[in-house]
Amino acid sequence: MKTKIIYKNPENRPGSVMNELRFREKMYEKAVQNISNAEHIKSNEMFEKFYLELVDYFLHHNLPVLIKRIDDDNYAFIFNNTAKFAESFIKIHDENICNITILPREKGVELFRLEMYKTGSGLGSIFMNAFYEVSFNTGIPIFLIQGDPGSNTEGDPIRREKFYRKFSFKKLDRSKYWSNSYVNGRIRPRSCQISYK
Repeated sequence: MKTKIIYKNPENRPGSVMNELRFREKMYEKAVQNISNAEHIKSNEMFEKFYLELVDYFLHHNLPVLIKRIDDDNYAFIFNNTAKFAESFIKIHDENICNITILPREKGVELFRLEMYKTGSGLGSIFMNAFYEVSFNTGIPIFLIQGDPGSNTEGDPIRREKFYRKFSFKKLDRSKYWSNSYVNGRIRPRSCQISYK
């Protein structure tokens, strides 16, 4: 079985733009890395609903990016020497804008990768707003491991926290994950409204 590797922290330099051909090459390149743990993730009704609502949101808000649901469990999503094999995942991509991956979770979805090619442009906030709106309207929680919004560098941890908190994310107790939901699964309301012109 061939396994396609997708890394949370891409190898290309900060601020670089990946064209469609390079994107496809990266999706199918072979790599070897030792992993300490592997998890197999099944698709579920929440994931299906989140995907359909997200496509609808993108169409109604004219977000000009490719959004695809990929049904292929031969992809390994690797972060901190842990591999996740997802039965299905959502890929949002544009060679000039972003590379975003969303995985199914048992009780929600995981924003595995949020890579924006143009930092400081507000595009990261536009996408996070879309994810939050779909999450809030469907009642489906989003989980993520905090990373620098819009960059593949370490960045400023205070800036990262401020960015995610803007969309109601809080760190879960005794976990590396952040979520926009309360312990009971209800979605937290945003502390501020964000408007886009």
